[in-house]
Amino acid sequence: MEERFQEGFFVQSRKHIYTRFDNLEPLALLHLAAVLKGKPGIVPKAWPSNSFFHNQFDGAGRTTDISVIYTQQAP
Repeated sequence: MEERFQEGFFVQSRKHIYTRFDNLEPLALLHLAAVLKGKPGIVPKAWPSNSFFHNQFDGAGRTTDISVIYTQQAP
């Protein structure tokens, strides 16, 4: 949590600038909270995938958001 939860979002590390909203950590925490409250069936199951969009990025040519956006780190 200390390394990946930054400013209200889950990121790959403290240096990473952007988050992906399909990270599994938030859903895992919701599952844990539901179990602790005795309501394990109220949170949807995870459907992990490799969601991305493929588009023209400035200066990067045709590529994916995963390789261009979510790899950016602060200096």
